[in-house]
Amino acid sequence: MGCALWIWVLLAVALPICHTCLLFGLKRRLREHEQREQRFQQRQARFEQLAEQQEQWFEQREKRFEERRQQRFEERQQWLEQQEQWLKQREQQFDEPNRSSALE
Repeated sequence: MGCALWIWVLLAVALPICHTCLLFGLKRRLREHEQREQRFQQRQARFEQLAEQQEQWFEQREKRFEERRQQRFEERQQWLEQQEQWLKQREQQFDEPNRSSALE
């Protein structure tokens, strides 16, 4: 009987202690899990922010490229028009002496 009494005493003392230890352990694990989840959310938000910045950068780059391409196209068009005008002037210069000599 004395042995059973000691077992009951040990259980009466040990169970609340173990229960408290388990509770603290679970709380600690829950807190660690919440911290990991928070860090994950922060990394995810940072990743999304970087992805958005990268997308904006590519859009701006594409826009600048398109603007430069359009500008070069317009410059080439102007150059071609100038060359055509110059060519017409040269043709007129050569045609005028030929016309005057043909008329005479």
